[in-house]
Amino acid sequence: MNYWIIIGLFAVGLILLLLEAALPGFDFGISGVLGVVAIIGSSTLTIIHVDHGAFIVLAKIAFVALLLIAMRLYFRTFGEKKSLILADSLAEDPNAVSAPDRLAELKGRVGIAKTSLRPHGFAGFDSSDADIEVRSVEGYISAGSQVKVTSVVGHVVYVRKIGNN
Repeated sequence: MNYWIIIGLFAVGLILLLLEAALPGFDFGISGVLGVVAIIGSSTLTIIHVDHGAFIVLAKIAFVALLLIAMRLYFRTFGEKKSLILADSLAEDPNAVSAPDRLAELKGRVGIAKTSLRPHGFAGFDSSDADIEVRSVEGYISAGSQVKVTSVVGHVVYVRKIGNN
């Protein structure tokens, strides 16, 4: 048997595994599965057609394991995945306020419905330039009506229409 087929199958398997490791989700794991199948096929052919093939298969397994360990160490210290982890923390900023805390401050405030609330929409409060998404507790409220914040639950601000406008 031509040993280049076994070597090529192993090399293709490694390349497919490296592709899966470098671009996870690129092809929904197909390259990883095909890489494992190619390496298993290469190992099976090695055991069947090569003298002392079991030792060669053990060497292949050790090589792949060392390669995976090296890649894990590389990505942990230098890799692009490190940039996906937020290193900064809001706790380091003394002026940082979480969204639920900021929204809780709105309770009891009066504002204007910027859009019609059916029951969701946007309203502006006081001099704040940002419109806030709100939910009406009474159903439909037309745009331009005065609303008052009755409660804040998590990220949801509940309002009620006040006045006759």
